[in-house]
Amino acid sequence: MLLRRAFMFEVKNVKIPTGTSGDYPVAGDWDGDGVDTIGVYRSSTGQFFLKNANTADAPIEFEFFFGGPNDIPVVGDWNGDGKDGVGVFRAVETGGVFYLRNSLSEGEADYVINFGAMGDLPIAGDWNGDGKDGIGVFRPSNATFYLLSNIQGSGAFTADIEFTFGDPHDVPFAGDWNGDGKDGIGVYRRGRMFIANRLTTGMGEIEIALGKPGDVPFSGRFWSQD
Repeated sequence: MLLRRAFMFEVKNVKIPTGTSGDYPVAGDWDGDGVDTIGVYRSSTGQFFLKNANTADAPIEFEFFFGGPNDIPVVGDWNGDGKDGVGVFRAVETGGVFYLRNSLSEGEADYVINFGAMGDLPIAGDWNGDGKDGIGVFRPSNATFYLLSNIQGSGAFTADIEFTFGDPHDVPFAGDWNGDGKDGIGVYRRGRMFIANRLTTGMGEIEIALGKPGDVPFSGRFWSQD
């Protein structure tokens, strides 16, 4: 659930070297087999590099350009087909813009959504359990999450879920922590994770000591449940 500064993924007890300086870690179910695998987004070039296995020697299965310099990646099943697509969050003078794509290839965004503000950090998750991922942002200035449950097309939207959680310097992430089909949220703070199943203001329900200051969090279901 962490990417180290030395570009080493630590997934549970498995360490996988990958990526270069400045890469963002991502994880998603790229092939619909129910298992999330790792990848990186290279913001300097706007490229995704995605694997279909969580091993050091696994090849890059998908490599494509999407987004641009300084974009921040997001991953989610935008259309409910059981496979994750990708996206990027771009801060502009008028606010934030999500560019989301269903297929793992170069091309135009399937959805362009004006949501968030400059300085926000993006996340994605299935907030309502409908089998499709929505988007969201964590605003460090007020430690508040703003979530959009349904992606119904391109346009400008406002949050349908809003709550305060964490501290201004935290890094957000999301996942289905209790297996109820709905994603909760979490924040990473200097070697500690604070996790909540609910999407309301309050304290974390779970606290985990993991990682070191400077690590970058990510989440996924990395092993089959069979």
